[in-house]
Amino acid sequence: MIRYEYFQETSESIDDDNWQMLLDKHGSQGWELSSITHQDVYKMNVDENSEGTYQKDKDNMQTIYIIIFKRRY
Repeated sequence: MIRYEYFQETSESIDDDNWQMLLDKHGSQGWELSSITHQDVYKMNVDENSEGTYQKDKDNMQTIYIIIFKRRY
């Protein structure tokens, strides 16, 4: 039976140099890319009157990418 272990990372971009460095780093450790999904989240706005608030309008949306890596063990 083949068994895999998985782990998850998040990223704000998958088309820059940091993305390539992430793939190279984990690839050199035996991890392979399993899947990528994206999710729109609200940006946190910090103001002086509170610890942080989430605003619900399109201008305050941000896309994050959820990256799953796997390797055999």
